[in-house]
Amino acid sequence: MGVVAIVAFVLGAGVVAGVFLLRDSSREPVDDAAGPSASPAQSQLPPSAPRPAGRPGPDNTGVPPDVELRPSDVVEVTEPGTVLDGLDLGCLRVKADDVTVKRSRIRCDADDLPAVRADDGVDRLLLEDTEIDGMGVTSIGVGFARFTLRRVNVHSTVDGVRAGDSSVIEDSWIHSLSRKPGTHNDGIQSIRGTGIVIRRNTIDVFTDGDFMNAAYIISAGSERTVTDVRVEDNYLNGGNYTVYLGDSDAKSVTGVVFRHNVFGGDFRYGPRVAIPEGTVWEDNKLASGAEVPGKTGKG
Repeated sequence: MGVVAIVAFVLGAGVVAGVFLLRDSSREPVDDAAGPSASPAQSQLPPSAPRPAGRPGPDNTGVPPDVELRPSDVVEVTEPGTVLDGLDLGCLRVKADDVTVKRSRIRCDADDLPAVRADDGVDRLLLEDTEIDGMGVTSIGVGFARFTLRRVNVHSTVDGVRAGDSSVIEDSWIHSLSRKPGTHNDGIQSIRGTGIVIRRNTIDVFTDGDFMNAAYIISAGSERTVTDVRVEDNYLNGGNYTVYLGDSDAKSVTGVVFRHNVFGGDFRYGPRVAIPEGTVWEDNKLASGAEVPGKTGKG
């Protein structure tokens, strides 16, 4: 016989609603010490109004204004197909495929963990219309592979997103990174992977006069590879160099397409550096409309 657990949501005025989570005894045992987990039984809210058009920012990313968040103590998701909708969450670990987190806020102050972590092998994680707040502490907003971010507001983390295999970041706002001693803060970083898509985002890492490290950086080094990367139609600002695309003697970065992006003017040394040979570089402009200057080879 299955074991039934209850996750409680405080709805206001002292009213508590419970969502029953049925645990199938035929499955492997679950470590209850890991904290509450979620199942596909989570109730969903009515649809929200369409988000405004325009460059991603405070009005069209994060939790829609018509959503009243419900507190939740869910910390990990173990059932495929789970939908978390309209919740106020802490640090979240995803251990199952086809999980959706939407119209929710995730606030995480774990120094050594991502605010949202997809475990190795997890596929098709979707975060949509959600805010990720690293509270000035968390090292990474979202990591590490096979996820989609759509209209997500990521802020107050050291690095915004760690993007590996089959990662899609679109229509999102990554900003207001948190400097800590010795950190090299990046909006998005790829250290390995293939099939990475970054499109129609605002990635602005210039924060309170601090350039940070880069809006997007590929740092594969000599022992890893990054291939098949598309960076299109973004607004990119800040950084020592705004983009660093990982050119090296190891030739470990290939298949990069970088087109139709706009660069802001807040960088320490230049808008681009270390562009690998063979990169498709098309119609990228400064915000003024001028051509993008800077180094194309190794820094």
